[in-house]
Amino acid sequence: GAQAVGSALTRTLDTVLTPAFCWDASCAPPPGDENIRQNAMGPDYLMSLPSRPKFFDPLTSPIDRGIGAVSKTLRAFPESKRSAHPLNSWVAAGTRASTLTSPYDFEDPYRPLKRLEEIGGFVLLLGVGLDSCTAIHLAEEHAGRKIFIRWIRGPRGETSRVRTGTCSRGFGNLKSQLWGLGKEIRLGNAKVWAAPMSPFVKAAEEAIRKNPAITTCGPLCLRCQDAAAGGPIES
Repeated sequence: GAQAVGSALTRTLDTVLTPAFCWDASCAPPPGDENIRQNAMGPDYLMSLPSRPKFFDPLTSPIDRGIGAVSKTLRAFPESKRSAHPLNSWVAAGTRASTLTSPYDFEDPYRPLKRLEEIGGFVLLLGVGLDSCTAIHLAEEHAGRKIFIRWIRGPRGETSRVRTGTCSRGFGNLKSQLWGLGKEIRLGNAKVWAAPMSPFVKAAEEAIRKNPAITTCGPLCLRCQDAAAGGPIES
């Protein structure tokens, strides 16, 4: 189970970093900001917002179920640290946990990944495909895409601006360019794949620059279409 996986990772690796995203603090944009072009602010997104946004607290806010049980388990380890981004927080355990999760600008949600790349980290997929690989969002930024603007409810009920990522359901389209950079083994019923992060992100960046539409999951996904067009345009 997740406890065994988390324990094995922390015993084997110097430091483990996982997403710990939570959307409970999301709220509607201030008047006028809903008109920012190429920001994927369609009716479906607005209808999905929590009816009562909650202020994000790294110690108490839940991790979204879609992120997986391993992240939730790692967060419960006594030595783990969680970053404070209201939508895109990260959990780290190990000797560099504090370095990876130390404070960063809410407009830079993938700063922990950038720090991981700088220290020579690896991408590790445990029983999932590239559509669950958050490092490809970093490649999108390197390729020149602007990530989406969103808004959150602050501790005094105020509305604050943050940035968050694009749709990842089309990331599997990059498999032919990326899978050969890593090594795959099987542990029990799960396929486990790992690759050095820096060349992985660079290859994904080059593929996105060459064909911006490669990451789209379908013609009806507004997030994919706006991302492929370059992301938000602010006047």
